[in-house]
Amino acid sequence: EALRDLSVSLNNVGGVAQARGAWDEVEQAYRESLAVCRQLLARMGDMPEALRDLSVSLNNAGRVAQARGAWDEAEQAYRESLAVRRQLLARLGDTPEALRDLSV
Repeated sequence: EALRDLSVSLNNVGGVAQARGAWDEVEQAYRESLAVCRQLLARMGDMPEALRDLSVSLNNAGRVAQARGAWDEAEQAYRESLAVRRQLLARLGDTPEALRDLSV
């Protein structure tokens, strides 16, 4: 629970930094959040909550890379996020949340 809270807090810090246009801070916060999400996934296994958190962090990392013009890095993050969301859809079935996440 503490690791998930840390990840959420890092995402919040990244969002505020993004609003200020402080891209170095945004990137640092989102990268740290992504690392925490990967750590959670390793500890918890492929629990839906851990998978969803990972997909959100990957999208955040992709957004930062895209804003910086790092197209290959952005594409890699977005593709990994898409794969995680497809994995969630396979586990959860056609639930409204899983379908919405996949469409994003």
